[in-house]
Amino acid sequence: MLDLSLFRRRSFTAGLVGQLALWCGQASFFLVLALYLQDGRGMSPLDSGLVFMTLAAAYLVTSSRAPALTVHHGRRLVLAGALTLASGHITLLVAVHEIGSDGSIAALAPGLLLIGAGMGLCITPLTTTVLASADPQRAGAVSGTLATMQQLGNALGVAVTGLIFFDSLDRGIPHAFELSLAELAVLLLLVGALSRLLPAIPATSPEPVEQAR
Repeated sequence: MLDLSLFRRRSFTAGLVGQLALWCGQASFFLVLALYLQDGRGMSPLDSGLVFMTLAAAYLVTSSRAPALTVHHGRRLVLAGALTLASGHITLLVAVHEIGSDGSIAALAPGLLLIGAGMGLCITPLTTTVLASADPQRAGAVSGTLATMQQLGNALGVAVTGLIFFDSLDRGIPHAFELSLAELAVLLLLVGALSRLLPAIPATSPEPVEQAR
């Protein structure tokens, strides 16, 4: 179903690995954040959802601009989004280290805003830059492979990050969350590094449509 000759192209392989690494940090981050808020801080699901809205608001703003920005900046936007995401994880890590399980929840806002903004900036251009270099007759196969990497990344990310989190619970939930955030930041640095291998989007490329999450 998939032409294996596609993997001879460095840009295609880098795009797939970048897609896998990016999505390894999506569902897994939502999982460990929910565990920290509900089990670590004793918040209700509703209150935790309100905290998530900080991230969602930033995502809404940047994702609405991402298609147009992708046309002009291409793979550079992938790098910017990945670094923004990584800085958000690091900022959140520092905040959790300071407040533990009982400090002000407002301290989490800067990190969550950066994470939401980074997600909005990174998801669209990564998919678009890989598809832009695909031959029209292979575009369906490339798109399907990217979608498969997204689902695989979500599953693999939850497994690996979950293992890190639960294996560190003997030192408390905040500490386990910090280690998880450190791992997620490293994944985003990998995405940023791989972005340099992605193809440039041709000037005639149509405005991209954001991939459904």
